[in-house]
Amino acid sequence: MNTDKCLELDGATKCISSTKDIRSEIKCNHSTEILVIGTSAAGISAAYWLRKSGRKVLLAGTAMPHQSGAGRITASIANPITCSYYDMSDRIGVKKAAKVLKSYKNALEWTTSVIRQEAIQCGYKEVKSYLFPCADEDDSRMDKEYAAARSLRLPVKMLHSIPSCKTAENKKCLQLSRQSQCDAASFLNGLLKAFIEQGGVFFDHSNVEKISDQGADINGYFIQSDHIVLACDMLINKLPQFSARLNMQKAYRIGVKIPKGTIPFGFWSETRPLYSQLVSGPNHNAVVEALDSQYDLLTAEALYDTSARYEPETEKREQRMEKLALWTKMYFPSFTAADCKWSGEIMRPCDLLPLIGRSSAGGNIFIVKGSAVNEISDGALGALIIKDLINGKRNSCEKLYDPSRTPLRKAEEDTNEIRRASLDKARKWLAWDISTASDLPDEEGRIITAGDDKIAAYRDKSGKLHLYEGTCPHSGMDLEWNKECKTFDSISKVSRFCPLGIVLSGPSDIGLQKKIF
Repeated sequence: MNTDKCLELDGATKCISSTKDIRSEIKCNHSTEILVIGTSAAGISAAYWLRKSGRKVLLAGTAMPHQSGAGRITASIANPITCSYYDMSDRIGVKKAAKVLKSYKNALEWTTSVIRQEAIQCGYKEVKSYLFPCADEDDSRMDKEYAAARSLRLPVKMLHSIPSCKTAENKKCLQLSRQSQCDAASFLNGLLKAFIEQGGVFFDHSNVEKISDQGADINGYFIQSDHIVLACDMLINKLPQFSARLNMQKAYRIGVKIPKGTIPFGFWSETRPLYSQLVSGPNHNAVVEALDSQYDLLTAEALYDTSARYEPETEKREQRMEKLALWTKMYFPSFTAADCKWSGEIMRPCDLLPLIGRSSAGGNIFIVKGSAVNEISDGALGALIIKDLINGKRNSCEKLYDPSRTPLRKAEEDTNEIRRASLDKARKWLAWDISTASDLPDEEGRIITAGDDKIAAYRDKSGKLHLYEGTCPHSGMDLEWNKECKTFDSISKVSRFCPLGIVLSGPSDIGLQKKIF
């Protein structure tokens, strides 16, 4: 029987499955065939699928799915809405692009079958999605997108207005059918329960201290394992072999409750060239999902490339939220004011394809790294490939998503643009000075921007300045100074740290890392 509770989102609520009965912590050494690290969609999906194939699996995560980024998204579990089908086909070729979309179709079929077989209550439904040009591009681009989508055999239809967007009635738009959506947190909680019911072992509040080809040290205990699957973004992002293959984006999201049935369920996404964010504005998308018996939830998102030349050094979170609200109002006139706001950082592979396969760090260590944009689809895709590789089977997509691949870039202008953007980024760093915190009063804190990094600064009552990483070590989200409580809080309101970086509450098990200049 499904038991639900409500997750508060600064005024908006989402229903998630209760998971008190499946939570436990590591209290001794363990031995297993496969150790999966991370309660992301990739981690839980891989653990479920590997256990389903008869392997002995132990899953270790720092938090439950609804406490992570998955709890704040509605998942697309269909052929992914890319920035540009035309650009993807042009860069990697029609044959490879078709292979990518076919692999996602297989992931969709697997996900929907699991939802039915395990009777997971996650609001699964079939919807339509819409792809349209961004505000600074004309309709001519949509003809190229339509031709590319047709060549990839996508179920696409050209429209001459954007559905439910009254101010964009004369804009061309691609409508894609056979799309689906679900509440990510409810789906992952349900999948986690199914994994445990099949004999899988799960531990949360797991702080990974060291990883080797023999196993991992977690919370002071050693977990011996024949194979290790890394599905935790916080660990993967720190690996030096992947730093050059990952691109950071800042995601800003707002949500508003709208009367039931005002806007049909679905996805709306701008299309632009894959790397044009380096020289132009952010990429926007929106989703409408069910909230409760009276309201639906409209969520809009703006994705900023952190290496972009256009990025204003002084533009603050509130300003970007205001711009996102204006964009939402332009396309959805029923929008008035946001009921909830949240933001975070997304590390995505440069070519936007997930990293799935064997890590160069060890022959028995595997990597699954997708993105929050296609979290459920990437997780299912990773599970299918990793399951085959660990069981000694060949997978037709293993080379396509190999973590050691060189991200494909097409044009010389992209390389030059990235070089110029990197120089601009370096200049921001060189221009930063510790004097930025010189006027900070005693017993007060502040978040300081240094290039694209955030620094949590606090001056104690003796006048000494303390500097820490300005992002939550658990979620990677930005921190903000809470004047009333005198604490550094994650923007997600989940984790809280004292002025000296010590954890006060939340899923984070480690304090803020010191910054030394």
